[in-house]
Amino acid sequence: MLMLAFTALWYGYLNPFTLFVASIIMGMGIDYSIHFMGNCQIQQSRSGDLKDALKKTIEHLFRPMFLAALTTASGLLTLLFAHFTGFYEFGVIAAVGITLSVTSALFALPVFILTLNGLPPSPDRRIIPDSWTNADIGRIINRLAIAALVISVPLIFMSQFTEFEHDFQKLRRPKRENVTRISTGVAQGGKRTTSTPAVVMGDDPAQLDQLYDTLMVRLHEEKDPYLRSFLTLKTFVPSQEDQEERLELIEEIRDLAEARVFDRATGSDSLNIALLRKFTAIDSTFSVEDLPAWSVDMLREKDDTYGNIGFIYGKFRGGDAREIAKFQDRYSHWNFGGQDLRVFSSQFIISDVVKVVKKDSLTMAVLIISVILLILILSLRKPRLVLISGASLLMGVIWTVSFMGLFTLAFDVCKLGIYNIIVIPTVIGVGIDATIYMLIAWIDTYRHRGGLKALYNNMGKMVMASTTTTMAGFGGVLFISHRGMRTIGEIAVLGLFLFLCSSQIFIPWLAQKLFQPTNQDEG
Repeated sequence: MLMLAFTALWYGYLNPFTLFVASIIMGMGIDYSIHFMGNCQIQQSRSGDLKDALKKTIEHLFRPMFLAALTTASGLLTLLFAHFTGFYEFGVIAAVGITLSVTSALFALPVFILTLNGLPPSPDRRIIPDSWTNADIGRIINRLAIAALVISVPLIFMSQFTEFEHDFQKLRRPKRENVTRISTGVAQGGKRTTSTPAVVMGDDPAQLDQLYDTLMVRLHEEKDPYLRSFLTLKTFVPSQEDQEERLELIEEIRDLAEARVFDRATGSDSLNIALLRKFTAIDSTFSVEDLPAWSVDMLREKDDTYGNIGFIYGKFRGGDAREIAKFQDRYSHWNFGGQDLRVFSSQFIISDVVKVVKKDSLTMAVLIISVILLILILSLRKPRLVLISGASLLMGVIWTVSFMGLFTLAFDVCKLGIYNIIVIPTVIGVGIDATIYMLIAWIDTYRHRGGLKALYNNMGKMVMASTTTTMAGFGGVLFISHRGMRTIGEIAVLGLFLFLCSSQIFIPWLAQKLFQPTNQDEG
């Protein structure tokens, strides 16, 4: 509620990328309350005193919750470096939502718990069977980690199939079947045509004449597959020299048509001869003033001048950013007489947005990983702890990118696109939370001689619950009919699940290898 209030005061509106941020923050923000209540139940069962349990819970969780919120919010705020407005607005709003969520869990939730006279006893639901010892769990984790590393070697080659979706037609709402539509016939055009022209403006009609000559060569001699047609004033009014040359040809045709032999023509031949004699009855050139008003109005500017504007019609699918980019490269840059012509097209916006988003996605991925590693170094301080958390983060990234490539190849889903780039910092920022909770819980668990069994039955269970709620928050997006928006849920759910698996396997495994107390209890 406070996050939406901030949005209303700061921005005053929601855009297509922030419209679903409330459901996502409900999934992400509840994580902190789950950890707080779970730990409070454990502390209360140990001490029997509610106030003491709340105090110990805050002391125990303040550091990991603060660190988890800091990494998540920092990851979201890397969207501030995006050039696309919708992205950095999502980053700001979501980062504020995370900050308010952790603040509420640490300071408001204890008040609610005291008001309701405590929490119910913690249910005795253990992930690990009682018959298993810490040594048994250690052997299982060791096998799982080795198996995961072995599988990751061939799996990483699937990352090359991770694609960026350039075809906007595939991102729209699916068409309804069995709906009666008005037939448009040939007006609909082919699959490689677009009716949106590129508008070319110059400072001198001579520049547009040179453009006309160049386009004539490209269309008729070079046969450029991306050029359908074009229109300038010279299309209607050829040069004086061209008109005089054509008049000579017209005169020759007229002399032939006037031959007396054609007077004996009958039927359709007689009609054709009559039309030919009529059309060749011209002996002078013409100018713009002789044209119909509708034709000149197509090229007339607001100041009532004409001759400085032209239109270029491409032959490509208007929804494919790659084909738009090829047309843009060919026809958006012109220079005649040492002066550049100005070219505009709404299609170019699609191409430019995709270029910016692809550049932003790489920048944000590098930036968020760098920021998170810096925060871990400053917070954990011990190189071994940083190495353990960094390795878990790296495996989560590798698995996510690899499975995205696998699903793209097998099912044509989980492609990156302009709608789901915001998922990159979100998944990495939230995914590192599980790593942080598991690592700090490992240190605390072995301090109390609990071992792996206590780690999984306490913190492991809460990490699974909190990650699952976050996945559920993104899972709501899976039911959106717009396919572009739906990819947000696809990538987020996949990434969060894989980051959860990475933290549950590699944090305990690496911690045993690199940060295991010498006097731990194996029983």
